[in-house]
Formats: sequence, C-alpha cells, structure tokens
Amino acid sequence: MAFNPYTPPTEVHSPAAGANPQIPNGGPQAWEPGETMGRAWEVFKSQWATLVFAPILAGIPANVVSQITTKFAFNEQDMERLGRQMGNGGQPDFLKIFAGAIPVLVITVLLTVLIQAFFQVGLIRIFLQAARGQFCQFGELLKGGPSFLSMLGVMFLKSVITLALPLTALGIAFGAGGVEALPVAMVVISVLMIPVIVISLGLSMAEFYVVDQGMGPVQALKASWSVTSGQKGKIFLLGLISVGVILLGYLACCIGVFAAMPTIQVANAMVYCALSGTIGYNAFQQYGGGYGGPPGGGYGGPPTGGGYGGPPAGGGYGGPPAGGGYGGPPGGYGGPPAGGGYGGPPAGGGYGGPPGGGYGGPGY
Repeated sequence: MAFNPYTPPTEVHSPAAGANPQIPNGGPQAWEPGETMGRAWEVFKSQWATLVFAPILAGIPANVVSQITTKFAFNEQDMERLGRQMGNGGQPDFLKIFAGAIPVLVITVLLTVLIQAFFQVGLIRIFLQAARGQFCQFGELLKGGPSFLSMLGVMFLKSVITLALPLTALGIAFGAGGVEALPVAMVVISVLMIPVIVISLGLSMAEFYVVDQGMGPVQALKASWSVTSGQKGKIFLLGLISVGVILLGYLACCIGVFAAMPTIQVANAMVYCALSGTIGYNAFQQYGGGYGGPPGGGYGGPPTGGGYGGPPAGGGYGGPPAGGGYGGPPGGYGGPPAGGGYGGPPAGGGYGGPPGGGYGGPGY
C-alpha cells in the first residue's frame, strides 16, 4: 500500500516503564542467519569502538570484586601450608581449605551475578541501538536500574529451567547406584541435552524483551518462547555460525575475539528486532530530532486514474459573485477628518530644518 502523507498520524502507545519507544512493523520480519551475521559485521565496523570497549568496561567491576573476595577466601597462609604438604608428599587438606572458603565463594558469586545483571541491561541497550542503526552510547551502561530486577529474575529462571533436567538425572543416578552409576548418568545427561538446547533456543530472546519492552521475567520468557516458534532451527544455525566466528577470532592471535563477540551480540539483537517486529525507534519521541524524511522511495505519485482530478464540473471554479464583482468597502472609505483636512505643519514655521550640521554624508 502506497504511503499517503495526508493521512492523520497513527496512535503512539506509551511504552512500559523502562522500555524504549518503538515503531511496530506489524509482525515478524524475514531473516536469514548468514545475512544477519554479515549485516552485524558491517554495523560493527562502523561503531567498533563502543561495541568493543563497552563489554570490557562492563566486566571490570565484577572482575575487581572477584579478585578482592578471592583474596579473603584463599589467604596466603593456607596456600603456603598447602604447598608444604604437597612438597613433603603428604595428603593436602583440600577439603578443609575449600570448606572454609565456601561462604566467601558464595558471596563472590552472588555479587558477581548482581553486577552482571545490572550491566547486562546497558549492554543490551547498546546492541539494540547498533542493530537499529542508532548511534551507540557508553552512557547506556549506567541505565540498568529500571530493568535490573527483571533481568535478574530472567537470569535466575533460565538457569533453573535449563539445569533442572540434567541435575535431576544426575541426582537420581547417584541416589540409585552411587559412583558406579556415573557412566549411565552421563549418557542420560547427554540425551537430555537435546531438549535443554531446544529450551535454551526458545528462551534466548527473553533478555531483549525485558530491556526493550519493559516486561517482567515470566512475561519475557513467555514472549520469547512464542516469538521463536518455528524459528529455533535458524537460531541454532546462527549459533553454529557464531562458533565459527569465534574460532576465526582466536585464529587471529586471539585479538579477533574482541570483534567476534560484539558482532555476534549485534546479530542476536537483529534477530530479536526481526522476530518481534520492532525494527526502528520512534525517533521524534525519543530524540526530538524532527519528523524525519519521507519513506524509502518517496511519497509516491498521484492517485491512479488521471491524477488529482480537474476543476469541478460546470465551468471551472466560477467567477466573481453576481452583481458587479466583489464590490467595494461598505460605505466607502470616507473623506478626510472634519475640520479642514488632515491639518497643516506644526505651528512655528514648519517641520524645521535638518539637525545641526545636516544629516551627514553617506556612511560606509
């Protein structure tokens, strides 16, 4: 259907709290894994600085916390005692050392997950900006507050859902046969990895729904599962291509990984935009940058059937009203004021001469 510039603007629905305003595209868009990765690479080349350094900056706080807490978990005295025991051929006290470190390790994991959940929101915002052709901004890293709890909930639920089957099988195997049942348990877990992979593919878009549309954890998981229906095979193929891209990054003296990982994340963001039908932002509402230009290809030609039509039937648009034209002003313009006209010059000899010395010469 041709774009009509004279139609009234469509209603813009207010996004949920923490969500970015979008322009719905009316349904999922077609996409192909290889083409999507290629487009993501082109996007990366144009905004590589932000896409490379934003994940690095986001990872620094969690790494610092991990380094500090690990120092408390394994102090130098314990490490020296362990070294002496191993050097003397004795039995190292691994169990005793790790048992004492468990509380600190649990705190470390919790703090790391909290920090990662906060910065993950900002990273997804940046990847979505890149996928939609927007300018990526480092400041998005610090905007994780509104979606922080929902992101934390999605991360927790996805971990529980994907690990429930393997851990349950492992527990049943050990409970039934102990260590001897370990080979059987590994076979069962290998078989269960197939449904685990399918579930993971179905829930892979949940984080994007949390950040981009302000959904809660359960709602985002449901939306992801729904939108990936019939698309899991292509998402899996994109994952295989991603593995190849990462391997190429390692072959490039490992430096290429810094380009491979952001490119893969941008590709995932493009898949979300295509599946959810949210290709672009409402630029005017978001950035205040005007109403934008005409749609691709222009506004189109005049309507079919001879243009916009001629003048009305009956001899054109008509002449002036009957009765001699449009007429003059009612009652005429009137004469000069009473009292002899508009008056003469002021008393005292006229309007006077020029100022002292004249009006001056021409100025440049």
